[in-house]
Amino acid sequence: MRVTLGLLTIVAGPVFADPFMISADRVLGVYRAEEYGDNDWNGDGYTDLAVIAISQSGDAVDLYLATSDPKTAALRVTDVAYGLLPYDPDRIGQVIYDIGPGHEIYEPLISYSAKDGGSMHVSVNARETGSGVLSVSSYGPRQDDGTATVICEFTFVDIYGLEELPDAVVRGPDGVETRFAPGPEPILAQWRYTDLPSVCLP
Repeated sequence: MRVTLGLLTIVAGPVFADPFMISADRVLGVYRAEEYGDNDWNGDGYTDLAVIAISQSGDAVDLYLATSDPKTAALRVTDVAYGLLPYDPDRIGQVIYDIGPGHEIYEPLISYSAKDGGSMHVSVNARETGSGVLSVSSYGPRQDDGTATVICEFTFVDIYGLEELPDAVVRGPDGVETRFAPGPEPILAQWRYTDLPSVCLP
């Protein structure tokens, strides 16, 4: 979703404790409320706001998180994560970015998908501050049957089996799979897509 106004000031709906302004031409997606319910990162019953936007440098996608005050419901920016996904200005119109719920188990999902094939997804362990990366996956172009080859899949926290150990699989250009333990859940604000092996990048 691209907003075409000159400047986005998000004050009409939610009330902000502090000014939150971002150039509208940088906004790629907004997650507030969806089919699975409100976007409530801090679990206080009030809707929060998450915005993905083109980075100031113009080569990555950043996440801005505004969570509500449990007493007043006023939103304030509580976390910013830089460089979650790649951004290539030469491919505008060929790549779709999105942020929303992964499914009915609350798990915000930030996605990149190219019309000519290939995608990358980052699922988030949502917290008011210090949100973590649940998983990261990248896929090759879709086949005629609608399926796509998993190129890389990193699962730091398995929401279906919390006792499961972190697991990763990387499939190289020759099709050889490498499996390993990727380590503990990264903090979202400290993680970058460039932390992945280069073969994983779309």
